[in-house]
Amino acid sequence: MRVVFLLLVSLFVFSSCEDDQNSGKNTNLLMGNWYLMKFQYSIQPDNEFNENDILWKIEEEDIVVSVNAALYLYEVKVPLARGGIFPYAIDVNSKKITFEDYTYDYEFISEDELYLKEVGYVDGRRITLKRVEE
Repeated sequence: MRVVFLLLVSLFVFSSCEDDQNSGKNTNLLMGNWYLMKFQYSIQPDNEFNENDILWKIEEEDIVVSVNAALYLYEVKVPLARGGIFPYAIDVNSKKITFEDYTYDYEFISEDELYLKEVGYVDGRRITLKRVEE
């Protein structure tokens, strides 16, 4: 009887624990069109971009990236530098976003500027995005 009771209690405890990473994508503030303004990495020179170079459209489930065909950015390790659709995960409680196996802290510099800083590195990847009106 005691074993059955413990099993029921364990079942109740584990079933009531939900992944609170906020994977329900409460991303209202992040959703929309953003262009890549600046990418910084380690001691490499800053990479600055024009508004029509790289556009990130953050949607409910994915980041859709459009890239000006004239750009070739693989050698500077710019995240999402190629066009395509990329899934992401977000935790709005701790203000972290993960895509392409990297996790970034995010903060709004202003209403229309977003700053991402790679977690765990002092001189890791740093990305500045600017909101584009649709």
